[in-house]
Order: sequence, then structure tokens, then C-alpha cells
Amino acid sequence: MECPFSLEINDKEDQDDPMEDPDEHLMKQEEKNKLEPVDDFQVYQPPDPKSTFDADLITKKKESDRIAHIKATVIDDDEPDFEKDDPYGRSRKHAWVFINKAKREVSDPFFVEPSTGRKYSVEDAPYFSIEAIFNHKNYWINMDPSRGLDEINLEFE
Repeated sequence: MECPFSLEINDKEDQDDPMEDPDEHLMKQEEKNKLEPVDDFQVYQPPDPKSTFDADLITKKKESDRIAHIKATVIDDDEPDFEKDDPYGRSRKHAWVFINKAKREVSDPFFVEPSTGRKYSVEDAPYFSIEAIFNHKNYWINMDPSRGLDEINLEFE
């Protein structure tokens, strides 16, 4: 099918533009008076945007993970052990682990209760007295078991 319109376009490029802006000549002058670029000019680079909400979520997650790890690995209940009335009283025997400060990097000697895993200092131990203590070389016997822990010398050198 042939085009019904004329294909000749008269764009009048050779004539002046009748719609010329009155201040267009100023723009042409500004192009002539361009400023030279300055070499010592530095562009400020803003830091990458960071979400404070995401940072708070990450710190809360780390804190909850740390608390969960502590709860899973540390026995730390401040409730006193339930001790019913014992008819044998001080005559009942009990075994525990004594950690001495002898040649270890331990500042103070302490007791470890094997049934709960709790650590007791010598002053705060719930034990009445010591009947015997042994290690891989020696066996010490308390000749007067009626003496309390505060009266016993725990230096086993």
C-alpha cells in the first residue's frame, strides 16, 4: 500500500528559529566563559548507609545466644540445696573433690560437689569436717574428725 501523505519534510534548518529564547545568547556566552577544573578539590564520599534496626537485631541475637550458651554450660542456681533432716547428722560420710592451689594456677583452694558440679570456697563449703584426703602419691587421715573445716590446715606440701 502506498502512503497517502507527502513524504517531503520542510524542516527549515537553514532559517533562524522563530521560537528562540530571548536569553539564549547568554547561555552561549557562559559556554565560552567556562571555569577550569581545580585539581585540589576533594569530593566527600558519605559512608554506606547502615540500618540501626538491623544492628540492634544483630546485637540482641548475639546477646540471646550468649545467654543461652551460659545457661547451657553453667550451673548457677542461687537456691539453697534442699537438705531434709538427717538422723545421722555429722556422722554421714560424703565424697567430694578438693582442688588445692599447690602447683596449679589456682588462687584459692575450693571444693567441687560431684552430684551438682557446684564450686564452693573453703569458707563457704557445706561440709562439716574432713576425714581423709588423698592424691596420686599420698593419703592423709584426720586424726580428730570432730574439728571443723576452719580448724584444719589444708596445706598438703
